[in-house]
Amino acid sequence: MKRTLSENNLRQFLEKINRIVEVRRDVPMTEYSTFECGGNADFFIEPETVSQLSLISKAASDTGTPLFILGKGANILVADRGIREPVVHLARLTRLTLKDNVIRAESGCSVDDLCAFALNEKLSGLEFLAGLPGTVGGAVWMNARCYDGSVSDRLISVDYMDETGEVRTLIPAEGDFAYKKSPFQNKEWIILSAEFRMEAGDPEKIQVEMEEKREDRKNKGHFRYPCAGSVFKNNRAFGKPSGVLIDSLGLRGKRIGNAAISDFHANIIVNLGGARPEDIR
Repeated sequence: MKRTLSENNLRQFLEKINRIVEVRRDVPMTEYSTFECGGNADFFIEPETVSQLSLISKAASDTGTPLFILGKGANILVADRGIREPVVHLARLTRLTLKDNVIRAESGCSVDDLCAFALNEKLSGLEFLAGLPGTVGGAVWMNARCYDGSVSDRLISVDYMDETGEVRTLIPAEGDFAYKKSPFQNKEWIILSAEFRMEAGDPEKIQVEMEEKREDRKNKGHFRYPCAGSVFKNNRAFGKPSGVLIDSLGLRGKRIGNAAISDFHANIIVNLGGARPEDIR
């Protein structure tokens, strides 16, 4: 059952965790969203360990308090009213380890740091993700896909925390993951880490391919203005990518306030400076 926020439950939750971790108040979400807009988070929490996160999750479960789990904020649009639910930012869970050509990455690790780690270890398989502006947890949650590759193609297992704060492991089975779909969507589960199957490769070739992907993202305008990358999924049955369809309608450059469809890629909406969330929406 989805939890709803109530003042009494929230007060109980904060009393339980105040001794565990620092709770910051009225934190501007402009600093934690790639759109760089939106209101404040009423309560902002950054656990330093999985143990802390478990205690936070159990406190939320005990009090019926919903949590807003945040990675790099690369696929969210925060309204002007901000976020009432306690925001749990996983930016400090960034450990990377390697065993037998399997990389284990904690959910707060940036995707690009994961790619750099793979390159340093001369391992191939994640080149298509280079330059993706998000975290491992977010990439797994949405089964990020680009350049004909999906995160699930290399995924061996995912450790996650269920609604009660218990740590569990998901071994992907056939049908669990699909285009931009994962078993974690519509669940109150928190992704803790993921393991990726890698292969030994030529570091020069790995680096060249990664740089090609980063340069392609740059040329498409992903980093010219604050944005969330491509907005709409592609309907392959229709036959053309969403960006091509939007462009064919003459909408490239269309502007509402300081939000606009990018001149460089019609499937990207950008914040030209001071755009309101409502303009982007």
